[in-house]
Amino acid sequence: RWVFCSVDFTMGSPMLVLALVVCTLCPVTGLTDNKILENMLQKLYENNPTYNIDQAVSALVVNKTHVLFEGYAGLAQFQGNVPNSASTRFIINSISKIITSVTALRAFQDYLQPKGITLSDNILTTMPFAVNTPFPTASIDQFLHHTTGIVDNWDVLDGLYTFGHDSPITLEELARGYLTSNGSLYSEKNFEYQDVFAYSNVAFGILGYLVECWTGQSFVEYSTKTILEPLGISATGTNKGGGWKLSSINGAPTALPNGVEQLFGYPDISAGLFVGSGRALAQFLQACVNDFYTPDGQRLLSAELVKHLKDLDSLTIATGSTVGFSIQSVWYFGDRVLLGHDGGDIGLSGAFYWEDIDCPFGALILTNYEWPSSIDDPGLPNLMIRRLMNRFQPWDTPTPECAFGKPWEIQQHTLRTQRKAGHHTKRHQKRRSREDDYEWDLWMREDGMSVNP
Repeated sequence: RWVFCSVDFTMGSPMLVLALVVCTLCPVTGLTDNKILENMLQKLYENNPTYNIDQAVSALVVNKTHVLFEGYAGLAQFQGNVPNSASTRFIINSISKIITSVTALRAFQDYLQPKGITLSDNILTTMPFAVNTPFPTASIDQFLHHTTGIVDNWDVLDGLYTFGHDSPITLEELARGYLTSNGSLYSEKNFEYQDVFAYSNVAFGILGYLVECWTGQSFVEYSTKTILEPLGISATGTNKGGGWKLSSINGAPTALPNGVEQLFGYPDISAGLFVGSGRALAQFLQACVNDFYTPDGQRLLSAELVKHLKDLDSLTIATGSTVGFSIQSVWYFGDRVLLGHDGGDIGLSGAFYWEDIDCPFGALILTNYEWPSSIDDPGLPNLMIRRLMNRFQPWDTPTPECAFGKPWEIQQHTLRTQRKAGHHTKRHQKRRSREDDYEWDLWMREDGMSVNP
């Protein structure tokens, strides 16, 4: 009944290949990834009538060497009914912080570490002006952990966002204005207690400026040269197009935020203004899955820094955050920890996660619809991440090639795991025919999640 029928893109190669062990798994009816995604979304919409059926959704799953799933659905632009596609770019909002984290650590590796500076040393003195903060020091780790004490003061930040073009405020102007006593953005509300988690967009904007101070280059230039281009991501690319700021779009097809229908610029670009296609983000996700190696085998970060990034011993349970990567302990079929980040703003949202296991893999969702999340409803991006990652979960004892089973085999594997964990319901206990397996495998991954199926 089952055949392997999907064509798969090998990351880093322009050639199309048939990869039997990692192809999207389809029944003999020959459903494409796009159609599978549309069917999954349709089921979600039926169960959640507030969801917008026309929204654009780009969904990709990768392992170290291949794209396992690549689907595109919906409208990139509601006015004019412009369809979403592989080349459509999205503002990825706070998912950008992962790229910024890697960029900052690369700058630390190239410019500070050779001078004997550590991740826990004060870096405020590396700016060419004296800061006036309630605390004398702040380290790279504190910036990445959101524990600097520099917090978002929306009374002054709101007016710096722009519609239709990039913000005229530079990262240096943002840092000077926010941290110096005579700065145009200075206020006591800019600061709270240090070493207490307070998610901070402006701190990641200031971190982008610190990269400029260390490297003598603009944040955009350094990040592009050292992180994006080695992964094949460029502003002029078609399939893997992406870059910092709205100016990087340069006429490329772009998803417009639902309800706003125009793009907006950030003053703190390093906190949330990377604009890229699903394939561009999949290329970066694959580097994350592959311990930050590029497709040609070059390291983006040293082994020491990669280990630091993934050190769960540094996880602060109360904050749910470590080293710039939002850590979530998510119950699927037993507890699993994912590395990654989600993001959202007016009319936009997305999620980007990978699992650091023997056969690591990850998934990303980009959409031009705002999905507020809560305990009762995690929002479509996080819900889809869970479904996709459950669907492509490898065997408990994977082969050296990290082969994935057929859908009905994956289903039986996850059922066994559920039963071992004591999580079985009447639905799981029902006898199902092989004909039911395919649809069940697609739709029933919400079991165990805090959302009604």
